[in-house]
Amino acid sequence: MEELEGIVKRMPEEKAPGLDGATIEILTKCWRFRKQDCLDKLTSNWSDGLLPICDSRGVIKLLSKSGEHQRIWKWRPITLLTLTYKLINKTLAIEYALATNQETLMLKLDFEKAYDRVSHGYLEAVLRKLKFSTLFINLALGLLRFGTSKVHTNGLFTNEFELNKGVRQGCPIAPSLFTLCTEPLMAMLLRLCRTSPFGCGRTEATDDR
Repeated sequence: MEELEGIVKRMPEEKAPGLDGATIEILTKCWRFRKQDCLDKLTSNWSDGLLPICDSRGVIKLLSKSGEHQRIWKWRPITLLTLTYKLINKTLAIEYALATNQETLMLKLDFEKAYDRVSHGYLEAVLRKLKFSTLFINLALGLLRFGTSKVHTNGLFTNEFELNKGVRQGCPIAPSLFTLCTEPLMAMLLRLCRTSPFGCGRTEATDDR
């Protein structure tokens, strides 16, 4: 219970809700009455490695990057997720941070539509190669493979569709999963830096989406 309370306190506020309409502010105000129900639900989902369909649905909204509304490539999709989905992913993100508390090579690359290009099969192979626990892998991939989304624009919703690849913009663990997908490339570059007669300076990495 203490770990869950810590996660709730660290969740960012003033974030748009998903289809459930729930926000972290509402949960915080009702925490004394809802904490046991919340713990029971998350524990059940954690052990099963799956979320109910109602909790895994997302709504994709388009946000303008620079105010140039006439240029379609200047819009960025972000997925509005349910509060339960966010809490599970925040827990996974913390588990990831604890499991990877080590020095890393940082690389700056510009991946076009980076999050949309992540193969779930490749991500699974990387997680297994890096020896993440089976529970972590099942949860992370289950949230991706069995989630659905629909696009909301001009007040209308599209039909729901399954997510065959990619990680969700707006998902707490998405940056970490994307970083893991680049780990084999970073490891290869690190080996090249170590063997290069020209040496290698410090490299920093971000994903400019």
